[in-house]
Amino acid sequence: MDVGDLVRCWSINEYSRVGILLENNKVLKTVKVFFQDTGEIIELYSRDVELMKRAPDNARKLKEKVLDKS
Repeated sequence: MDVGDLVRCWSINEYSRVGILLENNKVLKTVKVFFQDTGEIIELYSRDVELMKRAPDNARKLKEKVLDKS
């Protein structure tokens, strides 16, 4: 997951909310997600977040990385 991706989040109070990934800390395994419906930014553990759709720039970068390895 990279910044700008559309993600689905779970937490104790809320189930299956959709937001935009703002930050992904791979060392601490935490993410910051922006929810457009309420305008809030929440920090969650990576285990509570699921990738729904990649941002177009991220998909392009990933495709180029795979083609370069071939």
